[in-house]
Amino acid sequence: MYKLSCFADEISPFLSEQIEVLKKTEIRYIEARGIDNKNIADLTIAEAKEAKKKLDADGFQVSALGAPTGKIGILDNFEPHLDQFKHLLELMTVFETEYIRVFSFYIPKDANFDQYTDPVLERMQKFLDAAKGMNIKVLHENEHGIFGNIPERCKLLSKELNNPMFKLIYDSSNYILEGVEAYPHAFETVCDETIYYHIKDAVYSENRVVPAGMGDGQLPSMLGRLVKYGYDGFFSIEPHLGYFEGLAAFEHNLDIASMPKGGPQLFMIAYEALKNILNNIK
Repeated sequence: MYKLSCFADEISPFLSEQIEVLKKTEIRYIEARGIDNKNIADLTIAEAKEAKKKLDADGFQVSALGAPTGKIGILDNFEPHLDQFKHLLELMTVFETEYIRVFSFYIPKDANFDQYTDPVLERMQKFLDAAKGMNIKVLHENEHGIFGNIPERCKLLSKELNNPMFKLIYDSSNYILEGVEAYPHAFETVCDETIYYHIKDAVYSENRVVPAGMGDGQLPSMLGRLVKYGYDGFFSIEPHLGYFEGLAAFEHNLDIASMPKGGPQLFMIAYEALKNILNNIK
């Protein structure tokens, strides 16, 4: 049976407020990206332990760290970023989570992406080397502007790294906004390597994120297929329906200035949209 998770920082920057809203839903996991107004990568071990206590007290777990790993330019200084990743690995132990989200580096504008294949693979391998011996999965998310922005290159990463620790996250909205047919094309290209799904939809012609099922992603068909095949991983809601604290640091292709302010109401719209799809799968 699938499990529901979410980016709770789109509800509120503060963990206690995130938890109070989530208690009104069936969600008992969070994909930890922002806690108490800090990026997950900036939490100290002590702060992480305190957050874990709060989560435990209310019966919540962490499905994954929504880390910013790999969201730098391929030409940027890598060593401090690798050190940050090693800190995130320590946080994974504190939060008792198996999964960490990563990206595959922004490629210079107007460059030939394929010429950066080797540098990207080299850096991704260093992440895997840092995690060697840990019982975790490093999950690559497709994202606008990074090397793995299209399904073919996401699949290439998986094939070339050839490591059971490395798997994929599927984000239909990010494929759509890249001009890629999310379903069935992207889904079928990467489904064998994908173990985690971000739930958000988009309308390509409007360059806009919308609730699940209201965009070009054919989420009812995709989710129905996964459920019927017995998918037992996470569907993690990432609403992006409104502006929230920290959004600008994560998204480079949205017109953030024109977005309404996010919060509990917009989060619940995203949640109900997903629940409506899942409840109607026959």
